[in-house]
Amino acid sequence: MVKNWWIILLLALFPYGLMGQDTETDFELLADKAVKKMYQYPDDCIGFTQSLSISNHNAEHRMILQNVMAQAQAMKGDYVQSVKFSLEEENFGNTKEISPFATLFLNYNLAEQYQNLRLYDQSAKIIQNSLRSHLVTFPKTQKTALTVAKLYQLNALNHAVTKEYKTALKIFETSNQYLTFPTIENLIIHTENDLYRIIILLNQSKINDAKIAIQPILKRVQTSDLYFLYALSHEINARICFAENRYQEAVKNLDLALESIRGKGFMPMEGRIYESYARNFSALKDSGKYQQYTKLYLDTKTKLDSNKREGIRYLLKLVEIRENQIYLLKQRQENRFTYTVTGIFAVLCISLLLYDLSVKSKSYDLKKQLDFFEKQKKIDAQLKQKTISVGTHKTKPTPHSELPKNEKKTPVISREKEDEILDKLKEFEQSERFLNKNMSLANLAGQMDTNTRYLSEVINKYKGKNFNLYINELRINHIAYILKTNPTYLNYKVSYLAEACGFSSHSSFTTVFKSITGMSPNAYIQQIQNKVL
Repeated sequence: MVKNWWIILLLALFPYGLMGQDTETDFELLADKAVKKMYQYPDDCIGFTQSLSISNHNAEHRMILQNVMAQAQAMKGDYVQSVKFSLEEENFGNTKEISPFATLFLNYNLAEQYQNLRLYDQSAKIIQNSLRSHLVTFPKTQKTALTVAKLYQLNALNHAVTKEYKTALKIFETSNQYLTFPTIENLIIHTENDLYRIIILLNQSKINDAKIAIQPILKRVQTSDLYFLYALSHEINARICFAENRYQEAVKNLDLALESIRGKGFMPMEGRIYESYARNFSALKDSGKYQQYTKLYLDTKTKLDSNKREGIRYLLKLVEIRENQIYLLKQRQENRFTYTVTGIFAVLCISLLLYDLSVKSKSYDLKKQLDFFEKQKKIDAQLKQKTISVGTHKTKPTPHSELPKNEKKTPVISREKEDEILDKLKEFEQSERFLNKNMSLANLAGQMDTNTRYLSEVINKYKGKNFNLYINELRINHIAYILKTNPTYLNYKVSYLAEACGFSSHSSFTTVFKSITGMSPNAYIQQIQNKVL
């Protein structure tokens, strides 16, 4: 833990109280004040820091201030503006030569942006080269030591993402070793490192160790006006409570976390809190609040993911424009970047494509899960009333007068024939004949004394889908209901479940199940076992 806590408080309360300081020290005090504002109100931080930047003509100072504004934008979830403040041309300064510190800081700046946008491999490469190139001796200046500490923090987070937890824990300790100056920012970075280490302990299932480690931090932030750290600490404590099945206590911690940042602009943190709420209300079987917070989480995640994609595109553009200029500056000092424009451009394009596909797939799956759970509720109600089987389709033919205008053409089938087929479909849905592996359009048409063309047209018109999807939905709804109501089936293999509901193979069952429910059969079973449904 950080020592001399009272000195840090004095500096925070009286940033101008030390008289006779040189220009560098004056700047460090002002920059420290800007960072404190960032953890209170990001918008206030941006306004304050921008005014400092305008009046400061020192190139290194301006880089530091631009980075503070970039971090504030990232904490708001505005990744495009974060990239802009961090990397646009005017933020590099116009000096012909670039100092060793500026080189180190520019690398940190870029590594941080890559990590914000989840481009962890690119971030890790820059960090490795920076630490290898610049840490020949222990940095003596405050700004260099802090930058190195933050580089190690980024490095530890990259290792945590790849689940190299032991390595990450050691690197967090190394980061803390550079936080020797009594400033607010050093305290913040140290506290963040401690909190990230607690998350790793949770990921390692060391719940008791995490529970012990969080207590001094909760006391530390209790009277703090660093609202972001307060919220982060209580959100992590909520995770510990969840791991110990103390769901009500977890919700109380989330209430404290959300209240501390409400209206202050920390959108990514709000998203994390909404996700934690949904997880706890699922465990508490409060489906109303589960759906409420799941929707809030999805809405927030959609906005953030969209902004991340735009941020990657914008970063790609700036890297392409600035790479040659940075390369030439570093050539003068025989300290070149190890990347070429073509390599970075290609990696970023691939990363953007993969990230975009991943985001769309996850959001689409979550939406399908919510829709599926809603349908399952209707099915449960219908079964209790003994009015319909597990099919989720309409049971009464839509009157021709109520059909859309484009459906009021002269029908190929007579109205009487349509009604007859619909009645037989209703009986078919109740009979569970759809579980027959050999069920086909021709087979069913033969059973209904009609032809395939008529049957296909009625299913498309009144069920809103083709025959294959119609049959598959009946089968999936059937096995989903059985799993939910008969615990014995939860112990069966997926291959048996596939056969039980009419699928000829394990793989086709799994594919169809996920396409309809938004989750795999194993994930659905896990949710039932966790009493989410």
